[in-house]
Amino acid sequence: MKKAMIACAILCVISLLSTVGFAAALGTQAVGGLFGPSGVARQWWNEVRGNNISGQIGQQIQQEIQDDDDAPLQSTESLDFQAGETLTVRADRGDIRLVKGTGDRVEVNLQQYAYGQLREPVYTVSVQNDSEVTLSSAEQQGSGVKAVLEIRVPDQVKNITVSTGIGDIDATGITPGTLTATVTTGDAELEYITADTVTVNVTTGDVSVDRNTNVGALQIAVVRGEVDYDVPVATPFTLNYAVTTGTVEFDDGVQRSYFVESKRSGAGVSGKVTLSADGQTTQTVSVQIETGKLEVSNDTD
Repeated sequence: MKKAMIACAILCVISLLSTVGFAAALGTQAVGGLFGPSGVARQWWNEVRGNNISGQIGQQIQQEIQDDDDAPLQSTESLDFQAGETLTVRADRGDIRLVKGTGDRVEVNLQQYAYGQLREPVYTVSVQNDSEVTLSSAEQQGSGVKAVLEIRVPDQVKNITVSTGIGDIDATGITPGTLTATVTTGDAELEYITADTVTVNVTTGDVSVDRNTNVGALQIAVVRGEVDYDVPVATPFTLNYAVTTGTVEFDDGVQRSYFVESKRSGAGVSGKVTLSADGQTTQTVSVQIETGKLEVSNDTD
């Protein structure tokens, strides 16, 4: 958002200097025409205030506004249904947040945030067969409305499949048997997850796994992006990784405390990080990145 403010300030200064030069040449009457209720300057300011700025700087400002988390809440919609063993969540656009629920029902909460001009809600959420949640949008990308779909998942749900075309997937504190998360454009984040198997597929975006995630078999595949893997807390594990084009970074805590193998191959690198107990590991992790970077850390904060 700071970039947007700087860009807007530059735009205003340039316009002010231009106006001063015109004023000297045109005289008082012409200046009044510029700044009157129907003047060109007034129309320009209305466009800026309405976020209808054209040109490269305007596009940058619009993007910064859309990246801001302080957009006003436009609407909220809630529903719930009986929890079963399977849950599927699909969205063409929008963020999806999976959090730990209580009781025996899945709770769904849709929030829509509007950017710039006041807009009507454009997203709808529906449930089919007490197991399939679908987030739909009536407009194309760039509508100026962002959707955040939060789903509270109780322990009865053992198999979860979640996907979004444009948006992020965050999973926190849930305990399924299996979790499959797919993102076309956006990020995926796992925190305090306990599961047998977790699979994360991202086409363009980043993946973050915190050290409190306890997964028997974790598989991460990224086409273009970065993976930030924080090694698990006092748990024997093996991380196998391969980056076709890119780099791998280990912080000092990993290099001091774990067995690290790394081998360069052309523009990429592959290897393994291991912490074993009596030659045994309880977690296996696979990270495959086509183009990007893997960061392996031992964050004890």
